[in-house]
Amino acid sequence: MGSFTHFFGVMTGQAIGVPLEPVPYRGAAPLVADLQGGHIAAGCGGITDFLEHHRAGKVRVLFTSGAKRTTAAPDIPTGAELGYPSLNILGWYVFLAPPKTPPALIDAWGNELRAVLRMPEVDRKLTEFGLDVETSTPAELSQLMARDFTRWKSILDSIGYKLPQ
Repeated sequence: MGSFTHFFGVMTGQAIGVPLEPVPYRGAAPLVADLQGGHIAAGCGGITDFLEHHRAGKVRVLFTSGAKRTTAAPDIPTGAELGYPSLNILGWYVFLAPPKTPPALIDAWGNELRAVLRMPEVDRKLTEFGLDVETSTPAELSQLMARDFTRWKSILDSIGYKLPQ
């Protein structure tokens, strides 16, 4: 509860006009098991949790939240493609450092990380998992985070989410 997938599931229900009740799970594995066993009708999670099972025909991923189809699964449409533009939301993974880290060190780490992410074997493996890697500079990441925080505040307000007391 309180995660990207929780909120995205609620947003999906709002978009399609069918209220979806968020049910907390102790990770993706039990969720996938319940989907495969027919114990639940639907679930929401990261593409990396479902892609292997989708490929094996054990679950069916209906759509993704990205702006474009993932390279690893071009057969899976996006929510926006299906007529739900509000479901175009990306999650991101970032590398962070303490606030007083010298800029030269941040730049050096960024250069090394980008070099590793461009390595063919790393790119291939991440793509297989369903991750299409995009890199940025610290300034670009700051702008992305500011935009996303503003958008997520609006989303949380629209679905009526209140922080637990």
